Amino acid sequence: MSLRDEIREKLWAADTFVDVDRSLGTAINKIRAALRDSAEEPQFIETLPKRGYRFNWKIATSIDPAAEQPVNLHLKSNVAAPTGPATVASLVPSHSLEQIPFRRSLSFAPRRLAGVAALAVLLLASAASAPIRPLAVLPLDNLSSNSDEMYFADGMTDELITNLAKITSLRVISRTPVMRYRSAHKSVPEIARELGVDAIVEGTVLRNGGRVRITAQLIDGASDRHLWAEEYECGAQDVLTMQSDITRDIASSVNARLTAADRVALARSRQIDPEVEDLYWKGIYHFNKTTVPDFQRSRDFFERMLQKDPQNARAWTGVAMSNLHLGAWGDLSRIPFAKAAALKAIELDDSLAEPHAELGMLSFHFEWNITEGERQLRRAIELNPNYYRAHSYYLIMLAQLGRSDEAQNNFERPERWTPPLLSAPL
Repeated sequence: MSLRDEIREKLWAADTFVDVDRSLGTAINKIRAALRDSAEEPQFIETLPKRGYRFNWKIATSIDPAAEQPVNLHLKSNVAAPTGPATVASLVPSHSLEQIPFRRSLSFAPRRLAGVAALAVLLLASAASAPIRPLAVLPLDNLSSNSDEMYFADGMTDELITNLAKITSLRVISRTPVMRYRSAHKSVPEIARELGVDAIVEGTVLRNGGRVRITAQLIDGASDRHLWAEEYECGAQDVLTMQSDITRDIASSVNARLTAADRVALARSRQIDPEVEDLYWKGIYHFNKTTVPDFQRSRDFFERMLQKDPQNARAWTGVAMSNLHLGAWGDLSRIPFAKAAALKAIELDDSLAEPHAELGMLSFHFEWNITEGERQLRRAIELNPNYYRAHSYYLIMLAQLGRSDEAQNNFERPERWTPPLLSAPL
């Protein structure tokens, strides 16, 4: 086993998804910052081109006075869908989508590591093994000259937040708190302090001529230092695959552990029909405006999406969300539509947390089926522990049932449960 592999084994568990070379490079930068060292004029850590790093300092053994022995330092490293409303029940499957591999437009040549001194390894253990938590994704800047493309930039922001939230070891701030920082004239440390996060992800998005380009960078919230940056480009049909690629790179940069379930969730990326997904992002854009007319526009976009792709679980989820909120704001005739759509989404893709959350709130609030409501909400949280809407709905349910102590014990992470849109009329 090479020294490089030994370092990986000591610092990261076997189930950790991590780019060792990039993480070690980041750790070395942190060590230099802590020691006030410089790569150009190193006093402590010297870079050996094409080999690795060398620690230029005397290492003294620490002695336990009681035992008079050297101290041993260890590194620790089948829901059935009912017949839906006539306007959607007649839709039949039209086609299926295949998973298409995506190749990132930019790549970095890995550095070869020859050796790291013992003290440097110990410093790496403390500097590199601690993941960044929590994390916030600021709204991606729309670089298009067409302001009407804002919905697409917001859609790409939402996709990135959603993907990162699927990683159980990460704490990701929900969409609602971060959107107020669009075009905000504040420094990253100010934003990080206000949001209570360790790091910020920011970037840009440009869609032009059937191509999509996204730049993303990770910035330390305290020091305003850039920890990682990358540029990605793909055809519009591969944008979801590109989003998964970005998510994996960010996860690697913050040393997040990916479970088997996390990997499966990120591997579900697929090629899309850009026209279909465009309707989805427009629907979400209007849904997030939180007015009754916008809920109606949102529903229209999701239903048009279903006409093009009746087997799209995300479209059915959108129909469920928009109709549920229209029902919560007074139009109770929309509730049967919402339930049918949520059940259909679960039938098509039981791994999505979103339709389970909608069905949970529908069951509890509109049918007073507490058992089913709690079961569905717990299922949503199990599928995506960071999904703030599921936590929000569950908090509403616990509060209305008078289970305030349980609510307090279960919600130690408020960024997960920003009050949902429908809490106002309820």
